[in-house]
Amino acid sequence: MTTYRAPNIDAFAWQSPVKDKDLTAPPGSPAKGDRYIIGSVATGAWATHDGQITYYDGASWVFLTMFEGVACWVEDENKVYEHNGTSWAMHDHSGVYAPVNQKLDDFGAPDDNADLNVSINAHGLMSKLPNEAMKIYTGDGSWAEFAASAGLIHVYSNAGATTRSSNDTQKSTTSSSYAKLKETKMGEPVKGVRIKFTLRTSNINYEAYGRIYRNGVAVGTERSTTSTGGEEFYEDFDAAWTTNDLIQVYAYRTGTATAYVLDFRFCYDRAIRSMGTWNLVAGLVTTEQTAYVMTNQDP
Repeated sequence: MTTYRAPNIDAFAWQSPVKDKDLTAPPGSPAKGDRYIIGSVATGAWATHDGQITYYDGASWVFLTMFEGVACWVEDENKVYEHNGTSWAMHDHSGVYAPVNQKLDDFGAPDDNADLNVSINAHGLMSKLPNEAMKIYTGDGSWAEFAASAGLIHVYSNAGATTRSSNDTQKSTTSSSYAKLKETKMGEPVKGVRIKFTLRTSNINYEAYGRIYRNGVAVGTERSTTSTGGEEFYEDFDAAWTTNDLIQVYAYRTGTATAYVLDFRFCYDRAIRSMGTWNLVAGLVTTEQTAYVMTNQDP
């Protein structure tokens, strides 16, 4: 009967990590299972075994013959080495592993930290957020106003009933020709706004006239009233108003009356007005309704 001997199972563990790869003599008090790559010009029990993997079986050192493709982790260097059939070389991991000096996170267990929160920290994935609600990240890696520079979705305003800015102080004139009584300066572009004002006269026998102007040029419909309590007028404008435009109300009186203008107000909702080259039939009102910047500067 032929008897077969099973090889030592430890001999099949060549891919396990080694403690060191540069020692040239056995350590003084090895533990069973300790593994090493033997350094050059070895001595003692390791003599003539340069470059081989050896492990201690509890009584003596066992040596493994190397061949091309063998690889193992060297613990004292935290690196992978592979054998090319002649010698050991550090494994070339370019393009496979993250470079040692590239910090993505902390490469540790999840810890609920904010390392990759771009509203707090900059990192290699994208620029730090500007923390401005109306800006988007564009294709060139910069942050831009959502309304304009993306060129795809345009958020402007729709004329509406909700008052967003008020200039209510009453102003008067006894001029018999149009005189400027109310003025508000635009701090940013506006498209689509309802402009209101209240007009009244001091004498029901004489009319007061009022009209909306833009930068000193009449753009609104002429209004008139004989009400002494005040009559409200409004007009919707869809044309764009630009930064530093002056929105004004001019008025004059007839006879011996005094003309009054008050409650000069701007009503609108921010809305998506177009997508690319397509204009929407009706604007889609957004939940973000921050008031436009306007400065009241009555004469």
